[in-house]
Amino acid sequence: MRRAPWASRWRPVAAGALAVWLLMGALPAVSAATPAPPYPQGWTRVEGNRLTFCISAQQPLFDLEESIARAIALAMGANPDIYVYHASARQGPAMVIQRQEYVILLTDYCDVFMGLPRSVNATFDYPADEQQLSTRPYYTTQFVLVSRHPHVSRLSDLPAREPVGLETASLPSLFLSVMRPALPQRQYPGMVGSEALLDALERGEVKTAVVWAPALFQRWPSPESVGLHVHPIQELPNMEWLVVGGIRRDRTGLRTQIDAAILRLLQSGTIKAILEQHGLPPAFFRPAPLRYTPVEGDAAEHGS
Repeated sequence: MRRAPWASRWRPVAAGALAVWLLMGALPAVSAATPAPPYPQGWTRVEGNRLTFCISAQQPLFDLEESIARAIALAMGANPDIYVYHASARQGPAMVIQRQEYVILLTDYCDVFMGLPRSVNATFDYPADEQQLSTRPYYTTQFVLVSRHPHVSRLSDLPAREPVGLETASLPSLFLSVMRPALPQRQYPGMVGSEALLDALERGEVKTAVVWAPALFQRWPSPESVGLHVHPIQELPNMEWLVVGGIRRDRTGLRTQIDAAILRLLQSGTIKAILEQHGLPPAFFRPAPLRYTPVEGDAAEHGS
């Protein structure tokens, strides 16, 4: 198998381990060195009935994504290879992969890149790239309101002049700046896993914060046990997200097969059972709907 210069950042993943997550951010342009379609033959890492699922090491719910990947492979009669991707250093909004790296991975290594959040409408998407097809979604998750105040279940319940903790340049921060400009904010660097924001909550530096649910429940599987109260965010749009896999755009046949496998897993209750096995609360992690309208307009291939 050909190895890219940065292939040393890869290693096979033992069953279990780590955890998974993604947050959206501005994507840098692809460099001129990035391969462009049509791709050379033989680049995609497919051998017989083996299927390679790539998962970022930086994602908070890695073990969940691995379980779902293995279930998809089983439903397809394929043998899964699970590879973990160790992202290069970067600055800016938290995201598990840059656009250039993502395109190279789909070209050279991954049949499917697992765990990408996708907007429920076409307004926001990650990664927004013409090189990608996305699978049908397999579960949904969301940003949540987390507070040490038992009475705070909405942003409007916050005590006067008390700031809400947010990640810099995150979607909730941008919405609040426009829709609730009088609400004080305390910004923390955007980091995969939301470590800085969750550390501030743990120290009591902020009493209330808006957090990506996968990051929160990876850090504290039972937030109530550490005095945190978790609620859906009712006052901001686009807080719920679909979770999908990414596939190279010219591999429509593979996407059709994977979509059919995901649909079977949803219909049989397997995705629901996997979420429950990982201890994720159904209020914030739900199987994706059986009927789904894709944002890229190829409903025929995503049909339910």
